[in-house]
Amino acid sequence: MAEYLEKNPLPFPMLIDEDRQVMKAFEVYNRLSWDAYRLAHPSAFLIDPDGQVRYSFVASNQWDWPRTQPLADELAKLRQAEVESIAESESSQQWFPGT
Repeated sequence: MAEYLEKNPLPFPMLIDEDRQVMKAFEVYNRLSWDAYRLAHPSAFLIDPDGQVRYSFVASNQWDWPRTQPLADELAKLRQAEVESIAESESSQQWFPGT
């Protein structure tokens, strides 16, 4: 995975949970069931820069996957908030130089 990410960089951090600590902390670890052994349930989490979970999906089985549109919608909201924050910051600097 590290080699893939080196060749195909992403604009956000990618978590590789080799020791299964994060999947256990997020309660998606599937120790043993009819469709999995020591795997995570298919899941996706979008965590904003402040550490708030903005989107989460945890499947009930290995054949259920997160839908891309709700995740894309949340990413768009985060991006819009970032753009507005930058614009607001730049606007306040025009009125108060040096801040």
